[in-house]
Order: sequence, then C-alpha cells, then structure tokens
Amino acid sequence: MKALSEFEAKKFLIKNKVPCIKDVLVSKKSEFKKTKIKFPAFMKISSPDILHKTDANCVLEVKREDELDAAFDQLLKNAKKYNPKAKIEGVVLEEKLSGVELIVGVSVDPQFGHVIMFGLGGIFVEILKDVNFRAIPLNKKDAFELIEEMRAKGLLEGFRNQKKVNKRKIAEFLLKISKIVENNPNIIELDINPLFANEKGVIAADALLRFN
Repeated sequence: MKALSEFEAKKFLIKNKVPCIKDVLVSKKSEFKKTKIKFPAFMKISSPDILHKTDANCVLEVKREDELDAAFDQLLKNAKKYNPKAKIEGVVLEEKLSGVELIVGVSVDPQFGHVIMFGLGGIFVEILKDVNFRAIPLNKKDAFELIEEMRAKGLLEGFRNQKKVNKRKIAEFLLKISKIVENNPNIIELDINPLFANEKGVIAADALLRFN
C-alpha cells in the first residue's frame, strides 16, 4: 500500500482536473519570502506518514506574515512528537476559504467494491454523521440524490441569508471523482475533507489518498 502526503494527493487531483485550493510547499523558513499566499492562511505538515494532521496537532492558522516562522517551528515539533520516524517533506501554506464544508470519500466495500461517500464535512463529520453512500460508477441521478439526501441540505439552500450553493458543481465534482476511481482502480482510499462549496462552485482544501 502506498500513501501520498496531502500535497502530493492534491497534485494527483489537479492532474485529473479536480479543483484544489492554492497552496505552496515550503521546506525551510527562508522560502516564505517567495510565497504569495494571502492571509489569514493555514499551515500544515506535509508527510505521507502523518495523514490525519489534525489529530497530530499539525494544522495551524496564521493570521499575519510575521507568525510564519514560529508556526513552522511549532509544526515540526508537533510532528516529531507525534511520529519521530515520520518523513517530513516540509510545510504546506494555503489560503483560508469560506463556504459550506462538505466531505467526499472513496473506500472499498467487500461486497460492492468501490463506493463513494458524500455529506457534511469539516468538524461535523464524526459528530453529525450526515453522510450517504453510492456504488461506483456514479451516474448523474446518483450524484444529485446524494446531495438531496443530506439532512443538513438546508445549508446549501441559502441558510440565514447566505447565497445558495451551486449544486450542479457539486454533482459534477462527484461524477469526476467517480471517473477518476474508475480509471485508477488501485485507489483504496480517497478522502477530501473539507470540500468547500459556495455559489460559484467547489474546491478541495484537503486530501488523503492511498493506493494498493
């Protein structure tokens, strides 16, 4: 089994024309001067050995440029404490997004083969468990059903004067992920959380990817 770091996983997705957040991989603090990321931003450890970065305290929010160096050192310290043997590629710096946080996941079911999961993402995944599943390959009807089956779908409808989320773009995203898995059957796990959705479209902010 081969696991990719978040940065490499998003490179794979971008290669397959999946919209992903703008980010930069930095291996040393002096490289911050070359980045053009807007603040506030997030910093994350990039390592194929630390895939669940929040659990490892390896995600930090930075509000100003002068916080970058200290955050860099803290992330390295937290990563080494969590897994002293982890291969560290560097630190990913990425812009902070806004919108409804969704989740898209792919796993292998013993009976149905590849299945796709969709629902409410971010910090609400484990608490609310508002997710549903379909077997891959996905069709257009499946994609829209997954959206409509969300218990919290009111968040997509312009909740509290917010603009409506573009459901068509969400459906297109789900179909694209389904096609990627069809073309890469050695994928055994794909987790995009959060997937930010707004009136313009969707964009993947984090990704976990494992191949057999």
